[in-house]
Amino acid sequence: MRETYKIVPAAVCQCGEGIRRKVSPSDPDSVAVYKCEWDRSPAGGPWIPSIFMPYWASRIKLTILEVNIQRLQDITELQAMEEGVKPLCCSESYRAAFRRTWDWLHKPYGLAGWDANPWVWAIEFKGVEDDGTIRATGN
Repeated sequence: MRETYKIVPAAVCQCGEGIRRKVSPSDPDSVAVYKCEWDRSPAGGPWIPSIFMPYWASRIKLTILEVNIQRLQDITELQAMEEGVKPLCCSESYRAAFRRTWDWLHKPYGLAGWDANPWVWAIEFKGVEDDGTIRATGN
């Protein structure tokens, strides 16, 4: 996964608590900082679009476990929960929350809503640590 970043000299990167950075493996005097956390770089230069991020600078690495094509309405309660939607109240299911969110994201732009039941890609993935080990479920 990639995000907007810049490479700055480690000497000027006085990152506070909660501000992450990654040290370049080829130049320990350079670090990658991320715009979403640290948009006040003392070092000059523009922020770099994520498409140009080197692999070493990526904070989040994913491995794809499974790819399926399915109808939107075939989503299970567990899959809807794993999508990260939150029910509005205790009587709303995760699937209903997913339906509400899908329509909110797609219908205003003339895209296929829930009722159209379009074909969608269902991609299952897990996070990968920097040492290559797959993260345990729930992390």
